[in-house]
Amino acid sequence: MKIQAWENRRRQKAELQMKMTEAKAEKMKLRAQEKTASKLASAQAVAKQRRARAEAKLNQRAARVGDKADLLRRTGHLPSSVFSLKLPLMCS
Repeated sequence: MKIQAWENRRRQKAELQMKMTEAKAEKMKLRAQEKTASKLASAQAVAKQRRARAEAKLNQRAARVGDKADLLRRTGHLPSSVFSLKLPLMCS
């Protein structure tokens, strides 16, 4: 009888310890998942900002090119700023 009671106590203690270990592992897993999800969301936000910045820069460049094209169409000649870089090359 005493041996059976001792065995039962040991089994209960081991089962309790196993449950506690499983609960601790589950908490660690959830924490790691939350951390990973947070990093992913942060990376996505940064990527979104960079995409928006790149698109805005592209739109600005396109607008400048459009303005220069309009100037060329209106005046019929290239602005002097175009020749300022090419002039030394033409003189050689």
